[in-house]
Amino acid sequence: MKVHWPILFLVLAGATARAEWQAAFSLTDGSRIVGQPVAKALPLQADGVGAMEIPWDRIRAIQISDDHRAASVQLLNRDQVQGRITGNALSLETLFGIREVPVSLIRQVHFRRAGGRDVLWDVLPIAPRDLDARPAAPAKVDEGELTLDGWQVRSRRTFARPVTFECTATLQKVVANDAALSIRFVPVDEPRDAVPARAVVVMVGHRGNGRQFVTVSRNDAPPAILYEEIGRLNVGEPYAIRVTWTDDKIEVGLNDSTFVTRAVTAWYERFHIDLAGGQYGDTWRVADCVVRNP
Repeated sequence: MKVHWPILFLVLAGATARAEWQAAFSLTDGSRIVGQPVAKALPLQADGVGAMEIPWDRIRAIQISDDHRAASVQLLNRDQVQGRITGNALSLETLFGIREVPVSLIRQVHFRRAGGRDVLWDVLPIAPRDLDARPAAPAKVDEGELTLDGWQVRSRRTFARPVTFECTATLQKVVANDAALSIRFVPVDEPRDAVPARAVVVMVGHRGNGRQFVTVSRNDAPPAILYEEIGRLNVGEPYAIRVTWTDDKIEVGLNDSTFVTRAVTAWYERFHIDLAGGQYGDTWRVADCVVRNP
């Protein structure tokens, strides 16, 4: 039987009422399915190891090769396993019952806590910092994934505190000594064609001296440094970023670490969320962007 997938198929998982996490399947035809795998583990024929089953709740992301012969499995502890998914399909429990998803259609899978809403993005007509090196094309939005190369995107919806924004960010290419991803909470009345004059800004990146950092600041105030250590961000490695903004604090999660500040406050209630990928030449891929409200 031939399986026909719609051009855009977004399903909220029925199983997530009893689960704390869910899987977002991105398919090669542009479809997207969110639910909970029926099996307890991912069956994998791992290179050099052999047959193994990896519990779903230990996995951060899965990337399938273009020819669908290989899978790269990123674990929560940042280990990575290469191999081939055994079997022809994976069963996913959704609001519309159990669906068999052919492995040949899967492009990638991201795992997240249940209950989040996908973020819809618009590309902003804002040039990169280096105006003389303006790229020929702005940021790209492709099936919910973003490619940021100095340009910026903004959420279509507006939000209010308390809010949590989550994404998986991968630094694909870096040409300078430092690179950073900015997450900005921008008041609704800020223009779309200029860098916001007012915003609360979270930055995750590394400096020219090789130190990773996480900072939170307002445009008009010095940043609060939450985290800094020796060790550059690794090109090609997915980083799970989570920012929670309540009435009295901002909490930033980077992979399995969490940092909190009460030093930055804002004077506005409703805002958009912006993402900016640093300067031209430093390329970020941002996927599975989710917003949660209580």
